[in-house]
Amino acid sequence: MSRTELQPDVLLVEDNPGDARLVEHHLNESHVADLVGDVTLHHEETLSDGLSALEETSHDILFLDLGLPESTGLATLERVLEGDLRLPIVVLTGLDDRETAVTAIQRGAQDYLLKDDLDADVLARTLRYAVERYQQEAELRRQN
Repeated sequence: MSRTELQPDVLLVEDNPGDARLVEHHLNESHVADLVGDVTLHHEETLSDGLSALEETSHDILFLDLGLPESTGLATLERVLEGDLRLPIVVLTGLDDRETAVTAIQRGAQDYLLKDDLDADVLARTLRYAVERYQQEAELRRQN
């Protein structure tokens, strides 16, 4: 695929510094830019800081850990969805639970990724498809 002008602004809400560094490392790998353009990554460690960042600054996508100090599981996703955000949400989690994954998608997450399965290609494809799918859905909503 040729270089794109997507250049997404990503908000990562992740309390584990090691996992945050891993996501950042993968998004900074040279071939990721070929798929999604240059990525700008903002990192918050708590849900409350993440929600504040979403209110204060425009982002193209939210990568959300479900296990945060002040909220865990699907309750974390629900708290984000209460804000009626206009951006795609990708759940990043260590919880390998099919039922939780299906429920997260049904409630509004664009994708559900296991941290153990993350690499640059998975993150780049997920990022690109989530943003493009969300933009297409928004366009359909505007037309109706």
